[in-house]
Amino acid sequence: MPLRTCLSSLAVLALIALQPLRAANLDGSTAVVGDAEAERLYSDANDLVTNVVEGQYSYAYMQFYWRRAESFVERAERVYPDSPTGRALKAGRLKVGPFDLDYFKNRALPRLEEKRTYAVDAVTCANFL
Repeated sequence: MPLRTCLSSLAVLALIALQPLRAANLDGSTAVVGDAEAERLYSDANDLVTNVVEGQYSYAYMQFYWRRAESFVERAERVYPDSPTGRALKAGRLKVGPFDLDYFKNRALPRLEEKRTYAVDAVTCANFL
């Protein structure tokens, strides 16, 4: 009986060892696909912040697309952490539009929310000024 248990345990271990390695990406994609997707997410986020700018669009419109850009960046960081883009984002080496990533998340987005709020109502606009 012990020999039978030992052999079946070895068989199970052999099957586990032969399983393909899981990708480092949380969505289960290969490294090449994950690298490309992280780059696409970052590129789309950068394009949104670069092209949807103050003066050409309303603050509500800007906020919608800048928040979307933020979610693209966060997805690239969270789902593809081992991609070159994911590592660069975590290290803070990449910018989103003209902003450093930390400044974009902690200063530009909250300030845009204030501007959107104050642009809607004349009374709060006067308080803002």
